[in-house]
Amino acid sequence: MRTTVATARQIVVKVGTSCLAAEGSGLSVDRINTLVDVLAVRRAQPETQVTLVSSGAVAAGLAHLDIACPFDDAALMRRAAAGIGQGMLVSCYAAAFSRYSQTVGQVLLTADEVIHRADETRRVLTQLLSRDVVPVVNENDTGAARDQRFGDNDSLAAHLAILLRADVLILLSDVDALYDAPPSTPGASPVWSVHPSTQLPLSEGYASGSADTGLGTGGITSKVKAACAAAAAGIPVVLTSAKLAEGALSGDEVGTYFHPAPF
Repeated sequence: MRTTVATARQIVVKVGTSCLAAEGSGLSVDRINTLVDVLAVRRAQPETQVTLVSSGAVAAGLAHLDIACPFDDAALMRRAAAGIGQGMLVSCYAAAFSRYSQTVGQVLLTADEVIHRADETRRVLTQLLSRDVVPVVNENDTGAARDQRFGDNDSLAAHLAILLRADVLILLSDVDALYDAPPSTPGASPVWSVHPSTQLPLSEGYASGSADTGLGTGGITSKVKAACAAAAAGIPVVLTSAKLAEGALSGDEVGTYFHPAPF
């Protein structure tokens, strides 16, 4: 058992669009409820706080956007879709957590707010957490200028984990672990453990998801970079699939474990 994960009290969880998207379009309420079932039970443990970084707003918005009316460019369409989808996404989470009498609070952030106004952002999140609220965090895709964006929620989650001095960061995607080749490649093997000295090639060919929706902005490269950044700051990281979230949060030997750098 990964004791540091099992006993973690300050937890940051990031979930990607591919874990939440419905097979047709939009969001899957069932998938959101299943994830919340796991998070709510973990939160119920004594002195445990969970910050959720969730993608999915663009997927939710596109399902309700009149794409027959053309946009000037794809970036503008994504921003418009995010504007529609953010409310829908947080509403789904609010309904799901309410089944456990738990309250959520939407937090939309830019890179500037996390990096250059870190103290203020930390105070806001700490206030929510101390009042037993689950922060549901996403990048402000609609309002942030291009030079104020992280570009993916993996990086945002790593920064928040460092900001909150989290005990663990859980990165959930559509694959069960990091692989030494694309998972569909014959002979591809999972990488179960990554130490600070491990050299990992940061390329999309190193490993890739098996159910890419085309709506997410982060690939395996962003996840590895985020995991390595958090681990370098002394935070253990588990990279696995949303289907294994319960085991990951319980400290089971699932997914890829990034060992924290010693201090």
